[in-house]
Formats: sequence, C-alpha cells, structure tokens
Amino acid sequence: MLGNLLEKVLPRDTLEIRVAMLGPRRAGKTSVLSAMFERFENSLLVEKVSDQMALSADPDTADVLSENYSELISAIRAGGNIAGAITGDSEARSYGFDLKRRRSDEKVQIRLSFQDYPGGWLSAGARDAADPDYAKVLAFVRDAQVLLIAVDAPYLMEEGGRWHEARNIPSHVAATVRAAWPASDSTPRLVVLVPIKCEKYDRTPDGHRALVEATRAGYAGLLAHLDALPRCAVVCAPAQTTGCVTFDHFTPMQPGDSIPSPVFTMPDRFEDRAYCPKDCSQTLRFCLVYALNRYVKDGGDGFAGKVRSFLKLDRKFEEGARILAAGCRGTFFQTMKRESPMA
Repeated sequence: MLGNLLEKVLPRDTLEIRVAMLGPRRAGKTSVLSAMFERFENSLLVEKVSDQMALSADPDTADVLSENYSELISAIRAGGNIAGAITGDSEARSYGFDLKRRRSDEKVQIRLSFQDYPGGWLSAGARDAADPDYAKVLAFVRDAQVLLIAVDAPYLMEEGGRWHEARNIPSHVAATVRAAWPASDSTPRLVVLVPIKCEKYDRTPDGHRALVEATRAGYAGLLAHLDALPRCAVVCAPAQTTGCVTFDHFTPMQPGDSIPSPVFTMPDRFEDRAYCPKDCSQTLRFCLVYALNRYVKDGGDGFAGKVRSFLKLDRKFEEGARILAAGCRGTFFQTMKRESPMA
C-alpha cells in the first residue's frame, strides 16, 4: 500500500530502450529474435527473477515471433533447407518487450524495442552511402542505445575467414557505427556481437574460444572505434539458433556468384531433429541487465530521484539486475570502463 502511494507521489515515465540490429540479408537476425522469444521465460524468469518483475511481449510481437518459430520448427521436422525457413520482412518492423514490477496494477516501467529491417538495406549502403534505405538504417543505429550485430559464423570461420568481409561486411558495419556514434558520444551504450549458425564451432570450450577470438579479429576496426567511446560495453555472445542444424560445406562457386552458398546438415532420423537452441536468451539477458541498470541509475537524478533512491523504490529492479547478471555468459571485448552501462 505504501509503495503504491509513493509511486503516485514520485511517478516515473516509462523508459524506452531502443535496440538496433545490424547484419546482412539472411544472416539470421529474425531467427535469433524468434528463438530468444521462445526461450526467454524458461531461461530468464525461472531464476526467481519473476519474483521481482514481469516480462512480456506485446501482442503483435508475440504473434509474429510465434509464427516465425512455427515456420522454423516445421522446416527442421521436414528435414529441408532451413536457410530460408523464415522469410524476412520487406519493411522495417519493431518488436516490443515490456517490463514492470510484479504488481499487476502497475504500468510498464521499461520497454525494449528491437528494430529489425530487411538486411539488404544495410548492404545497399556499402554500394551507395546515399541510398535512402541505408539512411533509415543509420537513423535506427543513431537512435539506439543497444546494438546487436549478427555474425554469419560459417563465413567467419571457414577457410580462414576468406568470405567474412564479403558476407558479414564488417568494414561497412564499422563505418555505419562510426557515422552514427561519433567518438565524442557519451551516451551509455551496449554492443552485443552475436555469432549465429555456430553449432559446428561452439561444441567445446576450445571451439568456443576460437569462435570468440575470430570474432574479435574479424571486427577489429569496429572494436577500435567502440573502445574510444567513454561509456560503451562490448560483449560477444554466440547463439545456436537451432542446436541441431550444423554447417557442412560451401557449394562450388558458379559464374556470377560473389560468395559461395552454405550447406547445412541435420540428423537423418525424425526423432533426432529436436529444436534445442542454445544461449539465444543471452542476448535478451544482456539487454535486460543494461535496461535495468539504466532505469535505476537514471531514476536517481534530481531531488525526486534522490528520494526514490533513499526509499529504495527500485530495489526489485536492482535485485533483478543482479540475478540476471549472474547468469550472463559472454566475453567482454573491452575492459569494463569506470562508467560502464553494465555496472
């Protein structure tokens, strides 16, 4: 009762955390979102975080990602080509997740808005920096506090990364981030590099380390810029989006091909084709820790904020952030700065 009264006396606006996604066409951005949505309740809230807060997808997000999930499951069970199992959108789309304290009568305190778009919009900027669709991508990144970068792992790892530049366009990704976030930018930022389609490489500790180090080397130009930003944390968090579909080989190049096409394998027996994504929820976990820390710290500004801090009105979110952070599995690519947005 007292808590409700104090919230009315010291109200706060909903904090929106905008998350932009970078990655080429068919890199798997939407697949990661679908797997993240399907797994987040079991992977995140079961850790008694649900005692502190409630997390839900908005109805449109739940409908779209559930449909994508069903398409992916159907392709796996059919034993077919999963590369095109989820058809990418022809327009930009926002996916929303709402976070509030556990009391059902409370309004949403934090909204996570994931901005997706056709992967060809990013690639268009590599050909023409004045492309109008690429201008939209730049605006998405400029407005975002969190950036997720999808890394097509086979092109990074195979043949010494021979096709990494052509496929993942890391130089163009770095140029995009530099244009959107200049070195003088002091906004608290989080960047998560997400190697996907990595079932072949992420099976053992040694394989995981090799994947992380290849990501570090493959995005060296981007990391050099991000390291100069005073309040930016960068983490590598590989995600196995199916757990049962494994890269096998590239097809021979044909005339007119710029890069080879990947061939994936899955178990022959129907009963062995189990959808078992691994670590997809880590992306959401890092985003939530960032968002919760921002909410608590931003809420301490000004006189009203100091009163809120003194009365510990945000203690449930502080505890939730602590629990979630304890389960984070990822490799930070920069020494945690004094003003890290993850602390």
